[in-house]
Amino acid sequence: MRELNRIKKTLSISILILFVLSLTAVAVSAAVSDAEKTEILNAHNQYRAEVGVSPLVWDDQLAASAQQWADQMNAANKFEHDPNNNLYGENLHQGDGTWTGKISTEMYSWGAEKKCFKNGYFPDIYNGQCDTISYCNKDWTCSGHYSQMIWGATQRIGCARSGNYWVCRYDPPGNMRGQKAY
Repeated sequence: MRELNRIKKTLSISILILFVLSLTAVAVSAAVSDAEKTEILNAHNQYRAEVGVSPLVWDDQLAASAQQWADQMNAANKFEHDPNNNLYGENLHQGDGTWTGKISTEMYSWGAEKKCFKNGYFPDIYNGQCDTISYCNKDWTCSGHYSQMIWGATQRIGCARSGNYWVCRYDPPGNMRGQKAY
């Protein structure tokens, strides 16, 4: 009997710890608000309008998929593209821990790659004019986020944040080898 009570107490404590941890995870990976969805769409569609391609629409399934990956990156504290994502285009952003509640910084940092972009056949989309972007390898990486934002065949977007990690997923995907963005 005494052993059974000890097991019950241990189990109760374990359940309580799991409950507290799940609340913490939920707080970190809050859903994208309607205002944020609008801001994301406006940022993307501004750049798309500049090149004459149709606007994107929000897709909750893509957002749910993006949320899963953002949560995984946040839990592992590891910033990388999803190696199991073969269906969607994907843009990632890692914040610096000073989340202000506005996403324009993330979206417009991708849009800033416009100055590095030429509408060549992917991966030949770098115009050779950018040395100021830290992740630029003087190839398509200098303008790959921007080209995904404006990819003409892409119709839907869904984004999510977990901690300092942002993930946007695009369908159909952009940056397709041998194709132009528009």
